[in-house]
Amino acid sequence: MSDTATELSVVIASKNEARRFGVMLDSLARQSWNGNWEVIVADNGSTDSTLGVIESYSNRLPRLTVVDASAEPGCGPARNRGVERSMGSKILFVDADDEISDGYVAAMAVALDTAELVCARIGFDRLNSSWAQSVWEQRWQQDRPLSNFGFLPYAGSGTLGIRRSLFELIGGFRHYQRPSQFEEADLCWRIQLADHPAPVVVPGAVLHYRLPSTLRAWYRRGRNYAGGQLLLYELYRDRGMRQIRQISIRDVAGSVRRIRNRRDLARTAHLLGRLVGQRSHAALADATL
Repeated sequence: MSDTATELSVVIASKNEARRFGVMLDSLARQSWNGNWEVIVADNGSTDSTLGVIESYSNRLPRLTVVDASAEPGCGPARNRGVERSMGSKILFVDADDEISDGYVAAMAVALDTAELVCARIGFDRLNSSWAQSVWEQRWQQDRPLSNFGFLPYAGSGTLGIRRSLFELIGGFRHYQRPSQFEEADLCWRIQLADHPAPVVVPGAVLHYRLPSTLRAWYRRGRNYAGGQLLLYELYRDRGMRQIRQISIRDVAGSVRRIRNRRDLARTAHLLGRLVGQRSHAALADATL
């Protein structure tokens, strides 16, 4: 239930982020805004010292609350659980491994006075080495939302702000029976298909995004990307989503032949992850038929 004394809730889904969570919590502690707000951490079953890190900020953040969100794995269910326990009429979603700019909370809160769904710009320089940035040269979500799936625009989940009334109307993040990514795209698309506007970019808010920093992480990113993209296609192809180009063994082999340095190796790991993700998704789809 919404409490008029709390205008805004920052909801963070987290699992085993003890090593990196402090950066996000520090950036939240630096925020200056006259409104009443709270921070809700929906813990998705951490087994490291994440809860201890959060506890160390209890005197530095307004109404910091930890919610047990371990019943169902995944960021979407954890965020839903966080919203259930929150009290704000405005909701901001950020990720535990990123960082927000000074003035972020105030800028997003003001934007939600006139828009139902907003998103921050994404910054890549602050948290990433030059090597990681060379692997991922794209600089998306600067002046407009993402639109890379040949369908409606959407915004990264860790940059979203939404009015509680709209979030509850649309039913929150979807619960999937298969592992997924891009819950944010699905949320934004369902909102637009229900005749509500696309997310509005807030120029005064920047989410400093953390790219993968190891070959294993780039592989995992590619695998999750492919699975999530294919699930989106299953859900929205009848609504006009463009056909997904499949990664082939020939694509991966060609990437292997072009390896000259660590950047090329990371790009190949990402491509291999996409190939594996496609095949894993197909196998899981067959198993649930």
